[in-house]
Amino acid sequence: AASFNSISKEEIELLLADLAKQNPMVLKRFEQDPEMKKQQLDSLKQLLAFASQAKKDGMADDATNKQELESIGSEVVAVNYDKEINKDKGPMPPFGFVSEDQVNAFWNPQPETGFFASLKNKLGMGHEDRELAFQKFLESKLAIMKENNPSLKEKELTEEERNQARDFFAKIEIYENEFNEKAHSGELPKDFVDKVRLQVKLQQAQFLARLYSKKAAEQVKVTDEDVAAYIAQHPEMT
Repeated sequence: AASFNSISKEEIELLLADLAKQNPMVLKRFEQDPEMKKQQLDSLKQLLAFASQAKKDGMADDATNKQELESIGSEVVAVNYDKEINKDKGPMPPFGFVSEDQVNAFWNPQPETGFFASLKNKLGMGHEDRELAFQKFLESKLAIMKENNPSLKEKELTEEERNQARDFFAKIEIYENEFNEKAHSGELPKDFVDKVRLQVKLQQAQFLARLYSKKAAEQVKVTDEDVAAYIAQHPEMT
């Protein structure tokens, strides 16, 4: 996970520039209502503060959470890269332009050359390693899904669901690798690369902030038994 204990002027400017494209009326309201702008900045600071505290408390080191943070980063990069490189190609579902041949090549990689070859060799990016990475990805997704929805505690994936997840994972990895290579070589606009990395930071911060908020709520939760025990120990309250 990234560092969440600060946000730079450049990052704020990126957010405002993106907002100007997506919803210029909101940006105009910011100019007319400084208090509204301050509230939004305060909310952003609180988000990062919660994420920082969650990281300090070790939540980012939990195996499931650590994997999910990695998955969030990969997904944010892949989704934005998909939109950027395919924006003029007409309607298509997410990752619809990733071919079956590319997916097959991902699961059966050939020896690579170039800048990322040595890095991938060090990390172990062969077929078995990619299968292991997918298994970790899938296990963390299932664990978080069951944690958020206890009714799915006994949920077992069907073969079709597993294959869909495997295909989704491959396409994310393909586009994330392309993004990293092109960002390194300067083929992608710097503003775009910076914006994507900021989105990764904020999405990861949201995940950690939710974990911290849940933990904080559980710590202050008072049960009926707690109340009864307190009253029993303090008869003057009755």
